Amino acid sequence: MTIDSEKLATINSLIEELYSLKISTNMDFVNQRQRSIKILFRDYYVKDNWRPDKKTLNNILPTFNYLKEYVSEAREEKNKNDAICSCGKHFNIKRKQAGYHTCLDCGEKAALKSSPKIDEGLPGSREDHKKMRVQVWGGVQSRNKGN
Repeated sequence: MTIDSEKLATINSLIEELYSLKISTNMDFVNQRQRSIKILFRDYYVKDNWRPDKKTLNNILPTFNYLKEYVSEAREEKNKNDAICSCGKHFNIKRKQAGYHTCLDCGEKAALKSSPKIDEGLPGSREDHKKMRVQVWGGVQSRNKGN
């Protein structure tokens, strides 16, 4: 089965577009477009029985690998410089560098859930407790003298 000249022209334009993606700086566009070109190549391979010659194949595969690495490295770099909470909010990068992985709102919610309740004892100062203890003990002693 031979491929018609119109589809062959489309394939060649896709190959050229694939090469041109190397100079693009928009990581999301590069990722999306190289995936769609790969799917189109697969369709031509399966449905139209297109087989690239060795020269074309030797140029296409390294280009796909280069773009895949480019997108991967760009994502890692973006994640290093981007502070995004699991809720989707952006937070200060200095907070991330300090070791926090949540925004202030989510961090506060997590802290409230995990903080133990502290038994504060009786209200008042230490001096108040001393006075009360002396008064109670004095009252006990005076009752005992009367018996």
